[in-house]
Amino acid sequence: MGHNSFVYPDDGFFSHPEKLRAFSSAFIQWKDLVSSGLLVNEEKTHWVPMQFGEWLGFVINTISMTFRVPEKKVCKLKRLLDSVIQSRSSSYRELARIVGSTISVALAVGPISRLLTRQMYLAIDSRSAWDHVFLFPPALLEELKFWCCNIESFNGYSIRPSLDSSAVVFSDASDAAFGGFSASLDGTVASGMFTMDDLGQSSTFRELKAIYYVLISFVEHLKHMWVKIFTDNQNAARIVSVGSSKVHLQSVALSIFGLCFSHGIALEAQWIPRSLNERADILSRFFNKDDWRINLSVFRLVDAKWGPHTIDRFASFYNAQLPRFNSKFAAPGCSAVDTLAQDWRGENNWVCPSISWDNPERTRGADELKFHSFLGDYFLSQIVALPTRDNNILDLVLTNVPNIVELDAVLHPDQVGLFTDHSVVTFTLKASFKKPKLPTRFIYDYRRGDFEELQSALQSVNLSNVVQDNNTIDKDWTLWKDTFLAAVADFIPSKTLRRRYGPPWDILHLLRKKESVRKKLKLLPRIEIPRDKFKTLTATTKHLIRESKANYFESLDIRSQPKRFWSIFKLTNKSSNLPDVMSLGPAQHGFLPGRSCVTQLLTALDQIGEHLDTGKQTDVVYLDMSKAFDKVCHPLLLRKLKQCNVSGRLLDWFNAYLINRKQRVTVSGETSTEGLVSSGVRQGSLLGPPLFLLFVNNLPDRCSFSNVACFADETKIYKLIDSVYVSKALQSDLDSLMDWSTSTFLQFNQQKCMSQHISRKRNPIKHQYLMNGSVLDVTTAEKDLGVWISSDLTWTNQVYHQSNQANKLLVFIHGSSRYIKKSSTRRTM
Repeated sequence: MGHNSFVYPDDGFFSHPEKLRAFSSAFIQWKDLVSSGLLVNEEKTHWVPMQFGEWLGFVINTISMTFRVPEKKVCKLKRLLDSVIQSRSSSYRELARIVGSTISVALAVGPISRLLTRQMYLAIDSRSAWDHVFLFPPALLEELKFWCCNIESFNGYSIRPSLDSSAVVFSDASDAAFGGFSASLDGTVASGMFTMDDLGQSSTFRELKAIYYVLISFVEHLKHMWVKIFTDNQNAARIVSVGSSKVHLQSVALSIFGLCFSHGIALEAQWIPRSLNERADILSRFFNKDDWRINLSVFRLVDAKWGPHTIDRFASFYNAQLPRFNSKFAAPGCSAVDTLAQDWRGENNWVCPSISWDNPERTRGADELKFHSFLGDYFLSQIVALPTRDNNILDLVLTNVPNIVELDAVLHPDQVGLFTDHSVVTFTLKASFKKPKLPTRFIYDYRRGDFEELQSALQSVNLSNVVQDNNTIDKDWTLWKDTFLAAVADFIPSKTLRRRYGPPWDILHLLRKKESVRKKLKLLPRIEIPRDKFKTLTATTKHLIRESKANYFESLDIRSQPKRFWSIFKLTNKSSNLPDVMSLGPAQHGFLPGRSCVTQLLTALDQIGEHLDTGKQTDVVYLDMSKAFDKVCHPLLLRKLKQCNVSGRLLDWFNAYLINRKQRVTVSGETSTEGLVSSGVRQGSLLGPPLFLLFVNNLPDRCSFSNVACFADETKIYKLIDSVYVSKALQSDLDSLMDWSTSTFLQFNQQKCMSQHISRKRNPIKHQYLMNGSVLDVTTAEKDLGVWISSDLTWTNQVYHQSNQANKLLVFIHGSSRYIKKSSTRRTM
C-alpha cells in the first residue's frame, strides 16, 4: 500500500486520512528504517498519529490546515525589531538578518511576508557597506513597526480555504473607468469612473485600482471571507501578493492589503485570459458622462438653508456630496444600489437639480441658473430638444450661430454600432467655404486679332457723326474712345489673367527646373547625375532667395521710415541695419536666430552633466514670471530703448506704439467699451518678443555667482554645489533676482518656482532656498521647456510621458479609424 511521506534531509513525517491506517503506516515506516540500518532518535520521534505537532520550526495543525511559528521564535523576532525601532537605525547586516527572519516565517504569515518587506529590500540594495549604520527613512520605519505590532495576529496562516465562506470576484479596468462583478453575490456588479489622479496612469496601476475599488464596493458582503479575485493583468495579480518596487504601485497594493486586513478578508489574486473576463471588461467601459454635481460651495449654502441632508441620491463615490449616497452600481462607500428601489421615508434627501432647456424659467438650482446665464452671456444656444438618456437631455450641442446648425436625429446607440447608454446626436452644419478670389485683369490677345478688318471698320467710321461742335473736349474724347473700343472688341479677342504673387523670374525658373529634376529622380532613384543636379539646384535656389531678401532689407532705412522697423526682425544679427536693440546676452535663447529651446537645454545640461560625471552636485532653481508679457512697464522699456541708441523719430514712433494704446473685444457683433492698455507688449506681434527680450536683458547681470539660462520668461539659475557655503552663494543670487523683480515690476510666481538637487550621491547636500522669506518646494522631476529633468539626470520620466502621450494618440487613431478600410488612409493617420 502507498504512504504519504515528506522528508527534509533527515527529518520527515508520514500522513494518512484514517487513524488506524496511520498506525499501520507508522509501524511499517519504523520497520523499514530499522531494517535499513538507520538509527531512530526515539526521544524526538512521535509514532502515535496526531493532528497537531511541530516540524521544521513550524507548528502544523492538520484540522484547520494552518501553520504557526512557535512563540519562542516570535518573541525573538519582536525583540530584534524593538531594538532597531527604538534606535531608528541599524547596520545593513542587521537589517538583512531581520529580512531573513521575516521571510523564513512566510509559510506562517502568508504572502504579506513579501508585500511588506519591500522597503527593507530597497534599503539593503542601496547599501555602501554591510556594517555601515544608517538612519531609517519613514517608510522603512513604518514597515518595521507593522511587523513588530502585527506578527502575532498574522501567525497561523491557513493554506486551505473554508468552502462555506468563500467568494469569487472579477475585475477589469479601461482608460477611464473600472468594472467588476461577483457571481457569489447574486451577480452584484460594480462600476464607476476613475478619479482625476487615476487617469493617465499605467494600465497596471489602473488594474490595481480597479481591484481596490471593486473590493471596497463589495466589502460589506465580503467580511471574514476567503476571496479569490480574477484579473486579466498578470502584473496586477502578482503585485497584489508580493508588492512592487515602484512606489505608486506599491502604495495601491498596500491599500488593498489594508482594506482586506481591516475587514478580515483573506485575498488571493489570480490571472485569467481576457476572453474569460468579458463581462468585467464591458462594465469597465461604461462611461457615465452625466455623473456630475453642483459646486460644493453652492451645496453648502443650500444645505445650510434646507438641511442638514442625510443622503445623496443618484450619486457616485467621486461626486457624492454626503457620506451616505446611492449609486446606479455598487461603488466604494455606496449605501445602496438603485435609488428608486430604496425607502426614501425618514430621510432628508438630496437630489441634484436639473436644467430645463425648452423653458429656462423652469430651471431649478442656483448653479443651473448660473449656467443658463453663462450661456446667454456668450450668445450660445442649445439645439438638442429630445432626451438623450432616459427622459433627460444630457448631451448638448452648443452654438453661437443656430441658423446654420440643424439637428438631424437622436439615434439609439445600436443603430450606429456604439456601446454606450446615451443616445447618439447627429446634426448638420450648413456652412459654405468659398475660396478667396484672386485679382483679375483683361488683356487683348493680339496674336489672334484681325487687324485688317479692324482697320477697315475704323476707316468706315464717320467722325462727324461721333464728334459734335457743341460738345466739350472731354465728351468728344469719351465718344471717340467708346467707338474705338467697340470696334476693337469686335475684331481683337480678349483673355482674362489671374494675378499671381510669386518670386522673381530667375528664382521661379530655378524652382521649376528643380521640380522637374525631382520628378525624374523619383522615377529613377538610383541614377547619380539627377541627384547631384538636384542638390546643386537646391543650393543655388536657396542662395538666390537669401540674397534677394537681404538686398531688399538692405535698401530699407528704418530711421527715416520708422513704420518699417518690424521688417528688420526677419534678418539675422549680421545685418548692418540692425540697431543695438538686438545686442542680447548669451544667456537668452528665446526668439533669436540660431537659438531655441534645444540650445538652452543643451547649454545647461552639458554643464550639469559634466558635474554629474565627476560625482558632483548641481542645484537648480526654476523661476517663472507671472504674466510677464502683460506687465512690461512702458516708461522703463522706452528708457532701455534710449540706452540702446534708439532716438529721434524712431524713439517717437516707439513711444506712439506703446503709450495710450486701447483695446476692445467684439463677440457675435457686440463690441465692448474701449479699455486703456497701461502695460505689456503685444503678444502675437513681431515687435512683442524682441521688446520683451530687451526689457529682461539685464536679468543675468544680477547673478554674480551662478549660471543663468533663459528662454523668454522661463529662467533657471544653477550652480555647482560642494558645500553649504556654496549654496549660500546661490541663495545670494536668488535674493538679487528678487530685487530685480521689484525694480522691473515683473513678479515671480512663487507657487511655480521650484528647486532641485541634481546628484547621484547617496546623501546630497540639501539646502533650503528661500524666496521672499518662504521656502521653495523641492522637486525630484521638473518639466523644463517640455523636457522632464530628473534629480539623477536620467530620462525615465521623459520617456514615460512621451510614450504615454503617443499611446493615447494611437488609441484615439485606432478607435476613430476602425471603419476606414483603405490601408493608405490608415497609414496616413
